[in-house]
Amino acid sequence: MGNIRIIENEGIAYVQFNKLLEYENSLFHGMTLKLNDVGFSRRNSPNIRKNSIEKIQKLLNIKKENIIQLRQMHTSNIIINMNDKTNLFQEESGKIKEKLLPENNIDEIKDENIKAVKNISEEVYTDGIITNNKNLATIITTADCIPIIIYDPRNKIVANVHSGWKGTVKKIGLKAVKIMIDELGSDKTDLIFCIGPNIRKDHFLVNDDVVEIYEKTFKGDLDLKNVIEKTEFTNQKGIQYRIDNTLIYRTLLKKMGLLDKNIIDSELCTMCDSDKFHSRRCEGKNYQVNGSIAMLK
Repeated sequence: MGNIRIIENEGIAYVQFNKLLEYENSLFHGMTLKLNDVGFSRRNSPNIRKNSIEKIQKLLNIKKENIIQLRQMHTSNIIINMNDKTNLFQEESGKIKEKLLPENNIDEIKDENIKAVKNISEEVYTDGIITNNKNLATIITTADCIPIIIYDPRNKIVANVHSGWKGTVKKIGLKAVKIMIDELGSDKTDLIFCIGPNIRKDHFLVNDDVVEIYEKTFKGDLDLKNVIEKTEFTNQKGIQYRIDNTLIYRTLLKKMGLLDKNIIDSELCTMCDSDKFHSRRCEGKNYQVNGSIAMLK
């Protein structure tokens, strides 16, 4: 299937990127399908989430406490979880808030770091995590929003990011890249940026209020006529427009210096393929969510 493959293991079907599979000895990644009642919603059908977490635990052969699912709220908050400290990048200040780990025996630092990142993920809404810790399975969830995995194979650092349209205009994926380059020493030409199944331009219909936010955010950065398309459709709020969020990411990432060959799109649509993936627009208010999983080995 071009850039991806879909496999099933331990009762979980998931998408993997062929480029990332070149590094499968150091990284596990997978973006789940909804087959076999897999879903990770905390609100709707929590038993499905419980069973899905148990499947992940069995698949990766790790302790349950080594699985971190972020509490998401369309922010641009990002946890930076490294082997000597755990920090939080907060959107309100645009700066990294230091949260150093307590002094510990070097053999205990890993467990303390897992506790630190779990505490932050439970205390604060966050929509992205960057880590170099091994055997820490991070999960972000989506149901039409964009799941993003960014990997630095040289320094063995991975980011797992949730980017809905609000996250896209807050540039959360770009912020994760910037943190990896500016704070963690990644080389922009090494970074592999993978875009998972999400709602595509043909189905992402919005009104003037959302268009104005995009125009204000990206004016001067993008040729907006390539990104925003007026349609013949209307709803109670007026004329509807299509927006291509994937094109926004590809264009701005190339401007940041990422290599085009390392910006990889699954080309899957959660609405076109709603038989395979959870989609909020298709499933309604009781929707389930897909999980994007990344773990360094």
